[in-house]
Amino acid sequence: MGVLGDMTRDGHADFYPNGGVHQPNCEEGDRPPTSLGVCSHRYSYVLYSASITKLFPSCPCSPFDVLYPLGVCSTSCDNPVTLGFYCPSNASGEFYLVTTNPP
Repeated sequence: MGVLGDMTRDGHADFYPNGGVHQPNCEEGDRPPTSLGVCSHRYSYVLYSASITKLFPSCPCSPFDVLYPLGVCSTSCDNPVTLGFYCPSNASGEFYLVTTNPP
């Protein structure tokens, strides 16, 4: 979210891996305003590609909620939604997950 991404809800299901701003293995200088966040932005297609062979369960949590910045999003929930290739077509809402690099 920020320069190359945006903070608007764009789809039926929106995913915010690792908080949606800074991705694993990207330098601190990759964050706006010092950079466009190119490294973190490129992580999106790496993550999507990895989702073909690996499942990424995600839990409901909205970055628009006042508690989101406090890190209260859970990485485990009763009914996770899978990010990427295997995301159900009826998924709806905002989802959070933690990943590694490489995913």
